[in-house]
Amino acid sequence: MSADWKFWREKLEKGQSIPVFFSEDKDGILQHFGLSYMYKLPFKHRIQEIDPIKGYAFNEKDLAESIFGYSEQGNSLKGRVFFGHALADLNTITCMKPRSVILGGPKASYFPFYLKQFKDNGEYFTYDDINAILRGFKRYPVKDVIIEPELGENQDVCSSFAPLDKGAIFKTKVRFHNLKSVEIGALLSAITFHHNADRYSHNIGLGKPFGYGRVKVQILSKNYLKKDVTAYMHDFEEAMEKHKPGWLKSDRMRELIAMAGGGFSNEFLTYPVLSDYGDFKKTKIGEFKDRQALDSFCEVFSDQVPSNSILPLSVRLKPQVNLDLTCYSDYESLASHLNEQWDIYQNFTDFNKDLIYKKIKSIVDSKHRPSLKKLKKESHWDSGGKNILRWLGEKLMVELKKETGLPK
Repeated sequence: MSADWKFWREKLEKGQSIPVFFSEDKDGILQHFGLSYMYKLPFKHRIQEIDPIKGYAFNEKDLAESIFGYSEQGNSLKGRVFFGHALADLNTITCMKPRSVILGGPKASYFPFYLKQFKDNGEYFTYDDINAILRGFKRYPVKDVIIEPELGENQDVCSSFAPLDKGAIFKTKVRFHNLKSVEIGALLSAITFHHNADRYSHNIGLGKPFGYGRVKVQILSKNYLKKDVTAYMHDFEEAMEKHKPGWLKSDRMRELIAMAGGGFSNEFLTYPVLSDYGDFKKTKIGEFKDRQALDSFCEVFSDQVPSNSILPLSVRLKPQVNLDLTCYSDYESLASHLNEQWDIYQNFTDFNKDLIYKKIKSIVDSKHRPSLKKLKKESHWDSGGKNILRWLGEKLMVELKKETGLPK
């Protein structure tokens, strides 16, 4: 109970008059009222009345609810998947010093960030607009570095935790009962990012905003499964294609995968300071429009997000063909082609590695100036595990460096 309401309620209970502020429409009909001059004004529509949530069929249970169960008033379903405790390998555990951070909860009422913007006339969509669309789900992108939080003088709002250093290994068991093949595939797909566990990371724990909680999950063994792991995921993939064709290339999946990959500049992953929020709302139409709304992750990092982040298993599991590199005479076009092939196969055969080695060597020998300019930079060899390092592997890359004398 607020101090103001406690003060006025005591007077009201004694039969005394209290000030009330109100607003009427043009016909003199009461619209709303409050106990202060600047009382909070409710929006016309709740979140449940805004797209896409208003179109959800809540009376129909989805795949996740059928697997993990649900509990509602007068209706519940027991889950069929059970996660055991994750036990640490103590040889991999290094405790870091405790951290103090300020954690803020989501404020969906802040419409510049939580609704898609803008109207045709440049004004904001708000929850007063029935045609407004929710921006999406709140998710923290994985970070490559630890962010040191800025703490104010009020320590009462701080939360503390003791993180573990990177490299910690935990093992757990996942048990299930009476899952169909498609449901097993769905579970495996969610855990491994659809058979991409080595490329993408999950984000867990309250330290996510500051770079903690980045986790990779690896399936070490399986018991009592009749098929290979990829076969179950392929069953799930086929079922999803029938339900929602092209789902792996949907905007929602691209956002998820982009945020789980890391490798992005922290310059664009900072929070506005408190004073910014008021400034965003006060900004006149046409001014600082790039600061007034929240762009999607893929829009912000459009030059770093692959067009096909995850390809269907039906494509990736095909036998790898021998690469035809005869038409590539410059490094830029060769790199573009090899990265497209890498997204499909995630590795190259020894035969294809040999072809790539010889092709890069021939481009260097041709003294193609734009290609040599790129290959003189370390970033095209082994920076972040991209390009030549991932195509050839470390051993062949080192040999190619010695033979070409690059980079320098």
